[in-house]
Amino acid sequence: MGELSEADVVAQCLSLHMRLKPVIEKILRCDAYYTIGWVSLEKSEMFKQTEESLSEMLKRGINGSSINIHAWLTLPSLEILDFSLPTTYAKIHGLEDGKGAVVSKHPSELTGGMMYQPMLVGEEFLSKSGAMRFFATYSI
Repeated sequence: MGELSEADVVAQCLSLHMRLKPVIEKILRCDAYYTIGWVSLEKSEMFKQTEESLSEMLKRGINGSSINIHAWLTLPSLEILDFSLPTTYAKIHGLEDGKGAVVSKHPSELTGGMMYQPMLVGEEFLSKSGAMRFFATYSI
């Protein structure tokens, strides 16, 4: 797969997880579901969306590369695979701890008040909203 730089990971969840999906499916020999949603922490919410805000994105389209939504992969066991959030969070908050880390847990095993809030499953939203045209072009 090669090595990804911090720039390849930070705020690149939509593109990164789209590219990792077939790799993960091949390695784990199971489906990996592209999941769009938001994350709540003990005292904050990250990338929060509502059904109404997502519907509005579909109506208006997405016109900029700064999109306030999050994506990860979900396995049939409901385990979450998030290859971007720990590094993005560390970068935003000026932390070294978390860079290069991966969330790889069942939701019942998450700690610190962390909860993933899935809103959509599948890639269709990305093409219909126009978000795909802002993806980074590196390959995995």
